[in-house]
Amino acid sequence: MIILYTFIQEEKHQCLLDQYLPVFSEDWQKDILKYRKWQDTQLSLLGKALLLHGLRTYYDIYETEILVSSNKKPYLKDHPVHFNISHSKDLAACALAEFPVGLDVEFSDASINYSDFELHMTSYETEEIRNAEDKMKSFFTYWTRKEAVIKAHGDGMMLPWILLKFLKMNA
Repeated sequence: MIILYTFIQEEKHQCLLDQYLPVFSEDWQKDILKYRKWQDTQLSLLGKALLLHGLRTYYDIYETEILVSSNKKPYLKDHPVHFNISHSKDLAACALAEFPVGLDVEFSDASINYSDFELHMTSYETEEIRNAEDKMKSFFTYWTRKEAVIKAHGDGMMLPWILLKFLKMNA
């Protein structure tokens, strides 16, 4: 598995748009430019640029069509390479592999109340978080693992939480 990442920079925003935007399909350009804030636009742009860079550098794939499955998971047409893009705050990341892959990045935000998410956690996870020395770190560790598994599976929130527990225990 290959994981690539980069950080956004306001002073390079226009240069990055000029450099990378023309490389993408019209649909991807619209997706990138739909955001109001420069940060969100750049995160979307860089996530996709990391994907193209990874495909070219590590898999010798220079041209491919990216399709979207019925459950909204993007995939490469006619190539066995799987990918996933994630971003948070000022970090964009992309994972590529020969097997289904999920990636989630989150910056720890002290304003988040982890107990608001207990509905989405197993009783074991909830207990582990409550007993952890650093509760926020424990919460974000569980949360990002859960999100990555969901994204790798490709069925989004339709994946039962109990299955996530099983997958995590056997990872």
